[in-house]
Amino acid sequence: MKKAVKRTGRFPLLVAGCYALLGAAAVILPIIMSLAETPFFYGNRFVYFGLCGGVALAAIAVIELRRRKGASIETLLPALAFFSVGFYFLIFITECWAKSCDYLVYEGAAVAVLQGGDLYASGYPYPPLTAQLLEKVYIVSESVAAFFQLDRDGAFSWDVTFYLYQCGQYLATILCFYLCYKFASRAGLSLKAALVLVTAIFILNDPLIRTLRFNQVNLWVLDLILLAVLVMERYPAVSGVALSFGAHIKLYPLILLLPWAAIKRRTAVLWAVIGFLSIVVVQTDWVRNWKWWTQFLAFLPSIPRYPHFRNTCFQNFVYHFSEFIGGIFHINAASVNTFATVVTVVGTLAAVIWFVARFVKRERVLSELAQSGAPGEGMPDCKTVRLFSHTVDALALALLISPMAWEHHYVFALPIIIWAFATRGNDKAWQVGFAAFLILALPTFDFFILSYHRFVGLLLLVFYTSPGPLRYQPSGKFGVLTPAASYKS
Repeated sequence: MKKAVKRTGRFPLLVAGCYALLGAAAVILPIIMSLAETPFFYGNRFVYFGLCGGVALAAIAVIELRRRKGASIETLLPALAFFSVGFYFLIFITECWAKSCDYLVYEGAAVAVLQGGDLYASGYPYPPLTAQLLEKVYIVSESVAAFFQLDRDGAFSWDVTFYLYQCGQYLATILCFYLCYKFASRAGLSLKAALVLVTAIFILNDPLIRTLRFNQVNLWVLDLILLAVLVMERYPAVSGVALSFGAHIKLYPLILLLPWAAIKRRTAVLWAVIGFLSIVVVQTDWVRNWKWWTQFLAFLPSIPRYPHFRNTCFQNFVYHFSEFIGGIFHINAASVNTFATVVTVVGTLAAVIWFVARFVKRERVLSELAQSGAPGEGMPDCKTVRLFSHTVDALALALLISPMAWEHHYVFALPIIIWAFATRGNDKAWQVGFAAFLILALPTFDFFILSYHRFVGLLLLVFYTSPGPLRYQPSGKFGVLTPAASYKS
């Protein structure tokens, strides 16, 4: 009996090690295969990654299904959904072998780090960390190639860096699927509802496809945000550090510190600040070289305003609408720009005030809910509801007031969509589904004013998740947490 217990305790660790080796082999073997001269196979690294990744994923699927031998179909559903989504995006990643214009900006920034130039000359708009990490991967690739005396051209190590970056994108995608499923489960959705919803919003997801196609970093930021939220209760320090890493990739996660501080998640907030500053210390060569951060702070006020209609930020909408009206009434460009700037500032302040009022109202509602009695089995407790609802609101506000909201930024709406279904799925399923459709399902196009469908979908989700009288109900069609009939926006 003791031996069986001991073996059971070790088995998951052995399996995890096996999976790590399979994953490493799936990433490294394609690089070796692309350098080999053999009549048996030819192609680029991404084609070989499709082969090796597919074999590794199939092997993991076989192991997992054997471990669940004799289990019910409901027990098998999470694994089946995970592997289906894994193969779906593996197919897509193998076709993304060309560097996008966005990635070339990242690479240009990494070259600037390597050569000590201007990090933001190429239009790179983020904190220095991503460019610095790409530069480190390039240096390691160069060192390994030199050690093995590989015959290579000048672009070899940069191409390997891009390949490894895309492998990381694939990992971030399947990790995001898993974290969204966990988020949906914690939000109160049943097993089947969580799997159906999360699988659907991953398969039918234009912002996610555009994120992968244009090699954007949004998925890593979303993964770190979801991880921070999910481990908050048990590991608040880990939660804070995860958020700090996300903020160094993009600034979006910083907005979460405000509601977290207001609901007294002090440990997470403290460790987020410590983590953020610690990374800065390492980046600046132990506070001896502030060059990259000085350049970033100088760049921030001059973030360009792109003319594309698919940049659906509020600022862009106001400017395009003002230009349209100005053209009709022959108003000069200076007056149009002044009017648009004033409206943008006023609108942004109004949005902030609106969300502060939502926070205050939600706190009052949750306080009443906590006094009304404990929730039933399987239902999220008030702490979880408080954390999830305020976090979702902060993400929505970030998208609404951001100076840039391209289609790929709307992957940050995934937790908002999940929370909307979890809280309104019983009484507003079609309305929430329509909002999700506007954000995820429609392809990307530049057509004023129709290109703002994602912005409209986000506003609908904000409306449907407005704080109102909440009550716990038994599990229904989608979730267990349902607003009362007197729900008000």
